[in-house]
Amino acid sequence: MKVVLVDDQPDILQALCSNVKSFFSRRQIEAEIDSFSCLAELGDLGIYDIALLDIELPDGTGLQVAKLLQAKNKNIIILFVTSYQHYLDDAMDLNVFRYITKPVDQERLTRNLVAAWKRYCSQTQMICIGYHGDTVRICTSDIYYISIKNRGTELVTEQGTYESTHSLKHWVAKLGDDQFAQPHYSYLVNLRHVIDLKKSELTLLKEDGQTISIPVSQRQYPAFKQSFFAMIGGAA
Repeated sequence: MKVVLVDDQPDILQALCSNVKSFFSRRQIEAEIDSFSCLAELGDLGIYDIALLDIELPDGTGLQVAKLLQAKNKNIIILFVTSYQHYLDDAMDLNVFRYITKPVDQERLTRNLVAAWKRYCSQTQMICIGYHGDTVRICTSDIYYISIKNRGTELVTEQGTYESTHSLKHWVAKLGDDQFAQPHYSYLVNLRHVIDLKKSELTLLKEDGQTISIPVSQRQYPAFKQSFFAMIGGAA
């Protein structure tokens, strides 16, 4: 795992670096951590899994850094650490995972790192399904949704659509964590791809820019809404 920290205040950057290193070390998680204080230091950015970014930098913004990082890894988990609340809407447009205000509270930082680590684990989880006599490996982050079809299920993914003999109940048990939730008894949806949620319908955004509409049942709506807002770090 690779983590990048960007903050123009040396004392805050040093504290963040120390706390992040300590977090992963205590859990015996191997993590390579890089730290920078401005855009000019970044150079040719590598591929990172988690980023903690300040928004106000001397030669640009953390929003610019976030876009550069996402161009390298669309699944990067970004946390903004800043005191500038007026950037919140722009940060949400970038599908930012969390927004931590300064001064940084140690307990809150730890909670958010735990959540980021869980997200990383769920995003990198691979599943195997039998398809036309072959075994196909799929990363769970590439799944848009799973629905009931015939006597099994259909998985709609970034790579294509696959049929499975497993029931939807099987996939709920296997994937039903903070990344997936049911808006309807016939569907299991990847919350990462949801861009709009209404009481009767939600919208998923595909990598090619196309959208998918999924029905939302009245019974499932409250729990699904709670899961969705918990995923984006907001209040339902």
